[in-house]
Amino acid sequence: MPAASCGCWSRGWPVAPDAKVIVSGLPPAEAATAFHRPLRDLIGLRALLFTRLYRAELAPHGISVFDIAKLTKSAFHGKREMFSADRFHPSSAGYAFLGTIYG
Repeated sequence: MPAASCGCWSRGWPVAPDAKVIVSGLPPAEAATAFHRPLRDLIGLRALLFTRLYRAELAPHGISVFDIAKLTKSAFHGKREMFSADRFHPSSAGYAFLGTIYG
């Protein structure tokens, strides 16, 4: 069974054989101010590389990778209110914005 078919089985019967699997890439880590440059830029680059790796590995199986960084970078960059007290994870406002994208 191809990976894109989800592999969702229950008691030997396919649960969702036509399900589409979509994986979220990593968020724009370089937008978080928890780390100083150049570490922040390095973390952002690694997040981008992992997203590209996900895409390269999953695409042959029909699994799409959603580039969340591309859609959220401008919303989070330089906006302290989008981050929680640790300055890395989203705040309530950040999660509310993400909810408009993920649905």
